Amino acid sequence: MIFWLTISCVLTLVLSFGVARYRSHIYSQRHPPIGNLMPVDGVTLHYHDTDGAHRAALTDSSPLVFIHGASSNLRDAVLAFEKPLGGKRRLIFVDRPGHGHSTRHSALQSDPRRQADLIAKLLARLEVDNAIIVGHSWGGAVAAAMGLQHGEMLKGLVFLAPATHPWPGGVLWYYKAAHLPIVGRVFAWCVATFVGAPRVNCAAAAVFAPDRMPADYPEIVGAELALRPAQFLANAADIVGLHQHVDAMSKDYSTITTSALVITGTQDDVVWPHLHAHGLMRDLPDARLIEFQNCGHMPHHSRNKETVVAIEAFADGLTG
Repeated sequence: MIFWLTISCVLTLVLSFGVARYRSHIYSQRHPPIGNLMPVDGVTLHYHDTDGAHRAALTDSSPLVFIHGASSNLRDAVLAFEKPLGGKRRLIFVDRPGHGHSTRHSALQSDPRRQADLIAKLLARLEVDNAIIVGHSWGGAVAAAMGLQHGEMLKGLVFLAPATHPWPGGVLWYYKAAHLPIVGRVFAWCVATFVGAPRVNCAAAAVFAPDRMPADYPEIVGAELALRPAQFLANAADIVGLHQHVDAMSKDYSTITTSALVITGTQDDVVWPHLHAHGLMRDLPDARLIEFQNCGHMPHHSRNKETVVAIEAFADGLTG
């Protein structure tokens, strides 16, 4: 009896692994890279750069560099910003290490400071200086790390519904489960892909609340990419470790001399404004705050026009 039960469990795991691998391949094929791939310190970073044929038409030389949040990829920012800003400034959208079509080879790369180092090296390869970093949610921690460690190559910082400070409480149980040694990998390969697939739309809609999510948003941004086991594990590591990292980083925010713009929604239940956005206003020497009333965690979509205008005005003010 025990023998056959063991065989059954092993076969179930093997079958689940095969199905998860197949689904991961399908998700990647359905939402392929939309930019370029560049090796940086042992990882491959996927980025989308609007520079090129229209360089002469750009009104300013300070590029905007977009860094996405958790459970996401660069397509989110592309959807919000490429059309309204693409003809005016150079825009660079980056998949964080382990997300979208960027790779990750070390657990240390779940630290926003290490991700900032990799993105800084990417920008150096692209001969970018005087960049304006735009970080959404978890990407706000990377933007803060850029300010701490690479301020010399920056012109400004924009924080969109940022996660930048320690918070009371923990994180959702399935991120903790995925972060466990051995068990986490089994969970990501044999459970998360199957349980998560039917809930992609619901989970995305919850992030927008109380605003309404566009019906085609999950498909346009390739939300299902986050269900691939490798990205699910990377995302879990990011989320579980963030509290420790921002707790250490936030003690030094007062040393950031780069000018900053903080944009938040007053009804953001994903990242609490009174801790993060207001914390930045308290800690940063040169920052201004814009709050959108009755707005949730996705102001760059639900308040797109206002967000674009605010970022343009901020960038214009920095560049004169």
